[in-house]
Amino acid sequence: MKFKHLYLVLSVIGVCYTWYYNIQYFNTIENPNLIGFFKDAQLNFAGKSFGADLTVVCFTFFAFLIPESLRLKVRFWWVLIPLTFLVAIAFTFPLFLYMRANTILQQCVVDYIARIARGKFDLDPLHITIFFPAHRSFFAFCKLSFCLF
Repeated sequence: MKFKHLYLVLSVIGVCYTWYYNIQYFNTIENPNLIGFFKDAQLNFAGKSFGADLTVVCFTFFAFLIPESLRLKVRFWWVLIPLTFLVAIAFTFPLFLYMRANTILQQCVVDYIARIARGKFDLDPLHITIFFPAHRSFFAFCKLSFCLF
């Protein structure tokens, strides 16, 4: 399993795991609302500790998400910011890692196709170099298998 698939699985687990308990909370309270949810989360020091921890994790995630998304030109990265607050960071952080891995793979493919078009081949030890034009598609497949991981 590639890491990008692991990130996608973790994202699904993150949304299911957190929202299972959110739904349990809203089903057991008489007058469920979001303000009551946050008040109940801050009732004791343990809840406040989790809240402080998640706040630092969110700011750290945004400090990584924004510059990395702009650097790699990840599409629709901005959707993750409101989803972090509406769904859960346990969902958006692995989803961002999945989106990032896809972007890196796409950029690797585009870069490699451009190199084939220019007729330039790498001779580094991780890649299989085939000089026959009929085998370029096989060469591209071998090159991509080492591109990310």
